[in-house]
Amino acid sequence: MVGPRRWMSLGPVGVGVLVAILALVFVGARLIVAADGDVSRFVVAGESFVDPATVRPPVHVFPSSGYDGQFYWRMAVDPANHDLASTHGVRLDQEIRFGRVAYPTLVWVASFGTPTLVRWSLVFVNVVALGLIGGFAAAFARDRGGLQPAVGLLVAASAGLITSLSRDLCEVVMIAGLVGGVVALGRRRPALASVGFAVAVLTHEQSLIVVAALAIWRCFRIATGRARPGRDDIAWVGPLAAFAAWQLVCGVAWGRVPVLQSGGKNLDAPFVGIGRLIGRWLGGDIPSQQLLAPLQLMLIIAVVVVAVRRRSRAPEDGWLRVALGFGTLLAVCISYNVLKSPTEFRSMLIVPTLGILAIFASGENPPRWLIGSFAVVAFATAGLRILAI
Repeated sequence: MVGPRRWMSLGPVGVGVLVAILALVFVGARLIVAADGDVSRFVVAGESFVDPATVRPPVHVFPSSGYDGQFYWRMAVDPANHDLASTHGVRLDQEIRFGRVAYPTLVWVASFGTPTLVRWSLVFVNVVALGLIGGFAAAFARDRGGLQPAVGLLVAASAGLITSLSRDLCEVVMIAGLVGGVVALGRRRPALASVGFAVAVLTHEQSLIVVAALAIWRCFRIATGRARPGRDDIAWVGPLAAFAAWQLVCGVAWGRVPVLQSGGKNLDAPFVGIGRLIGRWLGGDIPSQQLLAPLQLMLIIAVVVVAVRRRSRAPEDGWLRVALGFGTLLAVCISYNVLKSPTEFRSMLIVPTLGILAIFASGENPPRWLIGSFAVVAFATAGLRILAI
């Protein structure tokens, strides 16, 4: 065991292992308490999209609309099937799901293509990915800021990641790809950065905003004579090409381009969705599963404020601030349709992730009050998710 005076001396690998162990403890507690020993409850399948009589392999089905994990379960059970109609007893809600292929594909691989193992593989892949997030963040803190790797725990402690782990969602894999890409880019390994960013954009299209920021930053530096085109540009060209290629494959093979099928449900004019949510809170309407939401939102805002006040030690890390700006703009455009459910702001996960990495790049430790706030909110969120599906 790592004593209280020694945990700060952990290296990146040790931090990653510690995060994975904590994730397993959380999963075990949730499995026993909230899931009543049935790991398929993590999927949160609902009768609106899942037929209890025909779903195969069997999963627990709640008398509700369910949650997004049910769609990743279906895609992992039968990844070659791109049909919204009921398959294995599950009907998909929108075609944009087919663009988010990386997580269910990794789950399918981890389950050796065995449908009955998918319910466990969904959790396993996310536990491994969360460990990678901790390890990658620790490596970045040491590489770019000269900080103790243990501060990398902050990146893995976002409330949205806890929710993603607890409900078999894709954001853990997305953030693992992004943070891994940032570390590889900082170490001047653009090919590896390209792989990390490609995993991210093929997990969720939202991460395109980060790659776009890197592309704009590089093009600006090239245009102003501060850099030259070269192998470093593989880091953003590769993931954009991978994303475009998969969208094209879907368009040619199944007649639908996933990224064009969201129907405008996810985005709105700036501050409309978040303003409506805050207005609901001020009116006293906060569901029991969203009691922590105001604190979680305040923490995201605090990270942005601290990050903006810091300056990167290395000029090449300046793109992180651009990406943080783009990510924040995207966050305030998220629709109320997305924010109204108990999500712990997982749709905004890019913001605290980039914010903390930008703080690390300054070479200064995050303020103690910020570290303490992360710990309090993370433990409270984990406790809530252990008690409630």
